[in-house]
Amino acid sequence: MKTQDYYESKLYMGSKTFFGEQQFSQLEVETFIGAVQDDYDLLIPVRVTPVTFISGSKYKETGWEISAINYPKVKATPSMIDKFMKHLAEKLLNRFNQYTICVMDSEFVTMFKGCKY
Repeated sequence: MKTQDYYESKLYMGSKTFFGEQQFSQLEVETFIGAVQDDYDLLIPVRVTPVTFISGSKYKETGWEISAINYPKVKATPSMIDKFMKHLAEKLLNRFNQYTICVMDSEFVTMFKGCKY
């Protein structure tokens, strides 16, 4: 048996692009995340969970919560997990033309903003 102190970092991404349309699927997001993981120095496993964002009665968007925990099998510190999640946010932001992506750790919510092409 192995145990680690609990730590989790979460990333929130919507399904709409700058152009207001859903142009990609969860499978495409998962495939892209796998490629980013393959190119990174340390493999940080993540969980991808569908979510719905509601902001008042006129705005509703589906999307995903992508989270990484301090998985005992991987020797990663919380700061290593945070660094990867921020790296992943930047990659997802650009690849899927996102307006914003938020990354949450135990202290902060960091909002990454994309550039409209």
